[in-house]
Amino acid sequence: MERQRFGETREEKGCSVFSFTGETSSVVTARNKGGIRGCEGVKVSWGCWITRGVAVDAEGAAGGLISLWNEDLFSVKACITSKRCNILVGELVSIKKEVVICNVYASNTEPERKELWEFILLKQSLFSIPWCIGGDFNTVLDPSERRGGVCEMGSVKNFQDFVRHVMVVDISLQGVPFTWTNSRELASWARLDHFLVSPIILSWLPQLIQMGLPKNISDHNAITLGNYVKDWGPCPFLFFNDWLEDRDLMKDWVKNKKDSSFSHKKVEEKLEKVDKRVVVDGWSKKLRNERVALVLEFWKGLRSEDLQRRQKSRVNWIKEGNRNTSFSIWSAIFQSFKVQFQNVGWQRPSINGLGSSRISTEESEFLEAKFSKEEVWEAVCNCDGNKDPGPDGINLNFVKVNWEVVGADFMNFIEEFHKDGSIVKEVNHSFINLIPKRLNPKTLGDFRPISLVIAMYKVLSKMLTNRLKRVLNSIIGDYQMAFVNDRQNMDSFVIAEEIIHDWKSSNEEGLLLKIDFEKAYDSVDHCFLDSLMEDFGFGEK
Repeated sequence: MERQRFGETREEKGCSVFSFTGETSSVVTARNKGGIRGCEGVKVSWGCWITRGVAVDAEGAAGGLISLWNEDLFSVKACITSKRCNILVGELVSIKKEVVICNVYASNTEPERKELWEFILLKQSLFSIPWCIGGDFNTVLDPSERRGGVCEMGSVKNFQDFVRHVMVVDISLQGVPFTWTNSRELASWARLDHFLVSPIILSWLPQLIQMGLPKNISDHNAITLGNYVKDWGPCPFLFFNDWLEDRDLMKDWVKNKKDSSFSHKKVEEKLEKVDKRVVVDGWSKKLRNERVALVLEFWKGLRSEDLQRRQKSRVNWIKEGNRNTSFSIWSAIFQSFKVQFQNVGWQRPSINGLGSSRISTEESEFLEAKFSKEEVWEAVCNCDGNKDPGPDGINLNFVKVNWEVVGADFMNFIEEFHKDGSIVKEVNHSFINLIPKRLNPKTLGDFRPISLVIAMYKVLSKMLTNRLKRVLNSIIGDYQMAFVNDRQNMDSFVIAEEIIHDWKSSNEEGLLLKIDFEKAYDSVDHCFLDSLMEDFGFGEK
């Protein structure tokens, strides 16, 4: 959609555009202040794909609607028009489903809005098919959808009752938090524009998204409703707990698993077999040709891997480095995490010898003792088996049920870790999932990253945590409330409030120190952490 072109003609000023979209727009609806001329102006702005339309003229400054559609995408069978809404009954051609699309421009007075709600309810009784109602409702569905100004709770309740009786749902809006502003000194914002759809439509179009677009000359944001199917590439493997009901799963899985990717080992094994045959039978034309073909296959595979790595790294910077492509977006994400995790090289003062609490020799030896099978199994049992798995797709329920099969591998991994103090690269892989910290996130700072790690890593982390819990009371002061058993962080707030109250009552001066620990969990300098743990009496491991 080329939204920026909308509003170029005089008749289009003051319009709010709503579109029901798939791969391309099927229906466009808008407020009409220019009558039939306004309808023609919108057709010009939205391009030649529009084949049919209907317009209702405005009465002075009130009302006025335009509905336009492409018959190849939305086949209209009936049309009902009124001063405040256009009702199109038709079929979405791409999915062959009948639906009613209702374009609404509600009044800013409550009595007229109630008349519109009653009119739509009456018309809905005539059609036993799903509805999609979109437009300017001139009221909010919830008090949180308004900032500034007065929220009329009676109007909100009437709108909520209407939505409940029509049996439609509001899809969360992305892109903008509000769709209207008064653009005055005493500013107010509100979400007056919605798409409300019957729940069954969401089963037809599971990727349905409501998106707010930037404003231009209008005081409203245009909003779009579209089934935006995103191709995220190959889907990683994911183990589902219901598979555990099938006793023959493991046998069938191993038997049928195939790897279609290039394998050095497979080609090398074939070359070795050819060389053995040469030793026994001597060189022949057939063996020579077979070996040449295998060598070519080997080098072709290596070259293909090398080209893929180059294309994914350096070449793409030349082509797409500064363009708004998926590559540039991923590069920006990578750079953001690089800045967050890299060592900036701060010169920190040493804290050794400052008299901090230390763990005992017995506690240090306990922390570095070998892990027993019972301790490993206890950690496995304490892990939630229903949490999202990491890149291997295996959750802890699978491990618990199949412990007799995989337990030996876990013990080998734990013993190697205890011996070397390092983790193999494959076990350290993880997915980073971005969880929004606020509504309508716009930057990476608006997300909280969490890591989805492999099952072995989870178990190891749980074991180390269980051991550390046993010694924390020896090094954590009596005044720390967070992250300690039988203590609550809220106690700190109560104590701080009492101290400030005593200062005020006794007219004493005091010093308050507030420390912002934002991102402290993922930006602690490892050298500083090692030095601190050494001062606490922890061993080398």
